[in-house]
Amino acid sequence: MSKTKIKWMATAILFMFPFLRLFGEGSPKGYIEMPPAKDGSYLLGGKPGDNRRWGRPETIKALMLVAREWNRRYQGKYKIVIGDISKKDGSHFPPHKTHKDGLRVDIVTRPNICSVNFKDQKITLELARLFVRFGAWRIFYNHPYVYKKMPQVSKLVKHDDHFHVEFDPKRIPQSEGPFVIPAPPVTENSYVGTKYCQKGTDGYTGLVVRWTYLGTSPRWQREYQVELRDNAGKLLFITEKLKGNRTFFKLPFPLSHNKKYQWRVQVWGRKKSLTTGLIPFQTDFTPPKVEPLLPAPGDEVDSLPKFQWKYKDSESTQQSFEIQLDTNRSHKKISWTSGEQISSKDFFEMPFDLRPKRHYYWRVVVSDGRGNQAASEWTKFYVKKKKRFKPQLGKVISKSLNLRKGPGTRYLTIGRLFKGQEVLVLRRINKWYYVRIRKGSGFKYGYVHGDYIQLKTK
Repeated sequence: MSKTKIKWMATAILFMFPFLRLFGEGSPKGYIEMPPAKDGSYLLGGKPGDNRRWGRPETIKALMLVAREWNRRYQGKYKIVIGDISKKDGSHFPPHKTHKDGLRVDIVTRPNICSVNFKDQKITLELARLFVRFGAWRIFYNHPYVYKKMPQVSKLVKHDDHFHVEFDPKRIPQSEGPFVIPAPPVTENSYVGTKYCQKGTDGYTGLVVRWTYLGTSPRWQREYQVELRDNAGKLLFITEKLKGNRTFFKLPFPLSHNKKYQWRVQVWGRKKSLTTGLIPFQTDFTPPKVEPLLPAPGDEVDSLPKFQWKYKDSESTQQSFEIQLDTNRSHKKISWTSGEQISSKDFFEMPFDLRPKRHYYWRVVVSDGRGNQAASEWTKFYVKKKKRFKPQLGKVISKSLNLRKGPGTRYLTIGRLFKGQEVLVLRRINKWYYVRIRKGSGFKYGYVHGDYIQLKTK
């Protein structure tokens, strides 16, 4: 098989299986992590970076607006604490059944007025009304004094001690703000590794700091100034006032291994200036180690191989991985890649058939939680035969089921199946089934999750 042919095949397959590639450490959903309050107007219900408070930009803005106004009224007496919102990738978030869309937030205060045991529920009602004013369309909370006075508040089991707030982006005031906050990869208490810097003679250089706006676009910005300080606050580097609406800057200052720093940007619009405040971060330039396991050198496999590896790092767990596949031993231009997969899994199943009776090379590139990468050695293996899957009949066992364009919830919904509907399962990819359903006088094809299909036994 020629290199041109496998490139064509890879392009076609990638069109059918568009694996999502992330840039930096951002969210595949476009979510923003709730930053700590530099003005002290609210608290976080955990440490920054714990993957529990990622929300849509509109949600983050609304929470900042509520907290700012509430803090103005009570001067920190009942400080808002921001609890769970969503995970970075919008995936399942136990023990929550929701909290995937970046619009739902758990709220308490310190001391907690969002409790049915709090004596003055008039203050609790005031906070609920403030959330509605700034875009909430529904709140779950169980005290009758509140839910009987507000149509937006409902009672729900296990909501005696907190608000569950759901925002509607269309209801969030557009005129309020703006806010400027740090953007990945260098956010509050984050780690910076070799993924973002290049080693030089004096240290590691080339780190790009970024910022983003809530409540306005970058065009609001007319000038900006970036500074870098050490952990004690000593100024290491500062720019002049730079003109333009660029929202990133490459630091020329060399960074040292295992050191703490702080950075800040101040921005100016026509009538006011804003700042992110000092953003602490730490360097760690020790890459992890990774060992390829299967396929081992010289292994003969079927056309749907399962790749496995061993990740080694005592300081940080695996944050993501990428499988790379090639047919040329020089590896100057890699034939196919899975794209960066945000996962700690140590295996990956090939989503399409490789051509039988051909040699391939594979390796895995892993990233830790501190911004470092490592790649395994290239391993040569041989595809002996095509894997066969015998089609099976099945039926839908859930009330309704989305038919998707690819094997995962990130893919577009192209149809809907209903309980009892028959499908023909043509193949499996991890926990997903590629199925055929009847559509009029013809057929339609797509992917459904295997947990909601009951296969018929003989």
